[in-house]
This record gives sequence, C-alpha cells and structure tokens, in this order.
Amino acid sequence: MAGEIYRVLGTPVVWGNAIGGSIDEELDLGGADGDAGDVCVGSYHDWGSGAQPDGFILEVNIDGFTSAPTIDEVVATYITESDDATVWSGPEAPADTADSTGSVNRLPNLLGPFPAVVWSTTAGDNVTRRFEYQSTARYSAPVVHNATAVELLASGDAHTVTITPFWYQVQS
Repeated sequence: MAGEIYRVLGTPVVWGNAIGGSIDEELDLGGADGDAGDVCVGSYHDWGSGAQPDGFILEVNIDGFTSAPTIDEVVATYITESDDATVWSGPEAPADTADSTGSVNRLPNLLGPFPAVVWSTTAGDNVTRRFEYQSTARYSAPVVHNATAVELLASGDAHTVTITPFWYQVQS
C-alpha cells in the first residue's frame, strides 16, 4: 500500500571491553572502571557528517557482578554528545576512564539516565535493558554509572552497550 511509513534499522555499533570480533568501540566495564560508584566513558562514535538518523535504540547488557548485588540498585547508562568531538555534554572527552567526582556531578548534563535495575541477588545474573532516544549530534558515546554497591564482573566479562540508529522511510 502506498504511503506507508516504515522504520529502517541501521548497522548496530557495539561497545565492549576490547575492540575486535563483534566489538566496535571500547567500554571496559569489567576493569577498574566497573567498581561500585564508578563512571565509565566509552570511546566516541562518529555517526557521519552527511544525512544521519536522529533515532537510536540503546541496548545495555551487564554481564553480572563480582558478588551478590542488592535488588533495586541501578546501573545507569547515559549518552554524552558532541558536534565537533572536542566539547562534550558530560564527562571529559570519551576515553574509557575511571570515575571522578566531577564525572558523577556532570551526569545530569547527559541524555538519560537509562536505568537497568538489579532484579536478582545472584552475582552471575545479567541485567539487561532496551531504550529508544533521539539525538542530532554527530558524535556520541555511552557513559555507564555503576550505582550499585558491588563491582561489575571482571573475569570473562561480556558487558556490552549496543546503539542501533534508525530512521523512517516513506513507501511509495
């Protein structure tokens, strides 16, 4: 039928602890950056200088904790943005850095929070969440705040943040 509008998904970009394989950008949540209370900033991604989508799907997968977490605590993901890769809306230029008080204080300047709420006291249970957000910035990076009282799993971790761009296309 003519005039229908479809949502078209772009290529997902995956942040994880080491670039290679299915990991496109760096975000080492299993290292020292995954400690309780820490903020971890991923490497930035360039969405391009031409026409680009303004819709994004954010998928967060926390691959467990080093010890039993507390139910209802949160691992919150935010998005930091820039139009020129030098001035960012939140923590310093993305470089996969550990927390500082300044980073936590700047979280309200970011898109989000997108909270993944702990639902189990079993350390090895994943905490996953999916969100949609809009952004018109050329560059962006995930910022993950481990607001729980325990460290994220470090041994063999598979923590990931995946961002998939989307746009709408009119069918003729």
